[in-house]
Amino acid sequence: MTQKVIGIVDYGAGNLHSVEKLFQYLGYATRRIGTVSDLVTSDTLILPGVGAFGYGMEQLNQRGFSGPIIEHIQAKKPFIGLCLGFQLLFESSDESPGVTGLSVFRGHVQSMDNSVQVVPHMGWNQLDYADQQPYYLQGIDRPLVYFVHSYCVHGIDVSIGHTQTEYGSHFVSSVWTPTVFAAQFHPEKSGQVGVQLLRNVMHYFAHLK
Repeated sequence: MTQKVIGIVDYGAGNLHSVEKLFQYLGYATRRIGTVSDLVTSDTLILPGVGAFGYGMEQLNQRGFSGPIIEHIQAKKPFIGLCLGFQLLFESSDESPGVTGLSVFRGHVQSMDNSVQVVPHMGWNQLDYADQQPYYLQGIDRPLVYFVHSYCVHGIDVSIGHTQTEYGSHFVSSVWTPTVFAAQFHPEKSGQVGVQLLRNVMHYFAHLK
């Protein structure tokens, strides 16, 4: 059986090494995506990222990655977005007025309220789910994960699965569809919870037709 190609998008805004190490620990081989041809031949895409919304979109656009990433997701091929890679899936951000995101999901990334809590939100916090436990949290009793961010998403389409986290107010800490998992937090910095979480995600993706 041909091994699935897991591509980590290298667009100059990602913490690639720590993400690569975690997937290596899980037993998955990854490759860095530096060209559009590599991107479109990947079965699973991972979009990590740190830094500003505007810079991230500028780099994706300049490298010709934005359209193929959207097409990959629309084709219902597995996709993982982490931190900035989560925010870029939305339409816009307070951080970079006038810059259009990938717009995979409807919603606006807002500045966190520094009158209520210290910003940036940095450290460990809980994932809460309102309806039912998502597949990627199975086997995790207390989902504490690591955050570093100053911007967040509040309101999203109720048809999209999501978890919330409280920091002053509740914000969206992850979203999922049958083929997309995206998180505001850093699984690669979240110890054994992050390991188990991504193990669950990859196990689920492996059974997609």
